[in-house]
Amino acid sequence: TMKTNRKRVMDDDSDSEQDKNLIVNKYEDINGNTVFHRYKKKEFLGKGGFAQCYRFKDMNTGKDVAGKVIDKKTLYKSRTMKKLLYEISIHKSLNHPNIVEFVDFFEDSKNVYIILEL
Repeated sequence: TMKTNRKRVMDDDSDSEQDKNLIVNKYEDINGNTVFHRYKKKEFLGKGGFAQCYRFKDMNTGKDVAGKVIDKKTLYKSRTMKKLLYEISIHKSLNHPNIVEFVDFFEDSKNVYIILEL
């Protein structure tokens, strides 16, 4: 699994019809409280080298964000995982008005999600 600055709380992924477009980042904050950050997957925006990009609605803030979805099956090569981690570390460190803002990243049992401003 990927390293984040939060303790992940693992639970069963839901594949029910009503939940298929709901993506939940469930984690423990630094005080040990369980936090649920929910995103609703909306329309497909495009595809890149190893991700598909969707418009997500951040259900906690009501704002639309971009969600890059990377299927973990495509990360089986060590080099691919290193490339993804490198992209995340670089993007997290950037702060410029002409570069989309990095919001968050997390994973579930099937995908890695990178959340960016839209």
